[in-house]
Amino acid sequence: MKNEQSDQKTDKPKLELDVSTQLACERTFLANERTLIAWLRTAIALVSAGLGVVKFLDAKGPYYLMKILGILLVITGELSYIFAYKKYKALNDSVCNIQGSSSPAWIMFPLNITVLLMSIISLLVIFDN
Repeated sequence: MKNEQSDQKTDKPKLELDVSTQLACERTFLANERTLIAWLRTAIALVSAGLGVVKFLDAKGPYYLMKILGILLVITGELSYIFAYKKYKALNDSVCNIQGSSSPAWIMFPLNITVLLMSIISLLVIFDN
């Protein structure tokens, strides 16, 4: 049976779910986190590849092309993470409206800031050369 309870944070009614539905929500929530981590890994790889192209392949071709490729890789890495985080947040909010749990902000905020700072520092290193 579904009983309504009030949520103290948002004053929205929460539904009490049966065990199988709660487990399905938890599986969806955990799959969403795994997907975000996979996108994070991809973003870090793209940013690292962009920095590596500029730093280690500068003698292999025209420097301006390597610099452009590096910049594009870093920007692509950052944009892919931003897109993935927005998708994660949207699904997380819809699942948490039903379930009532979420990733703590003290974990997500430093993760987002770290990826952003890594991208900015990589771009500064690329432009410095």
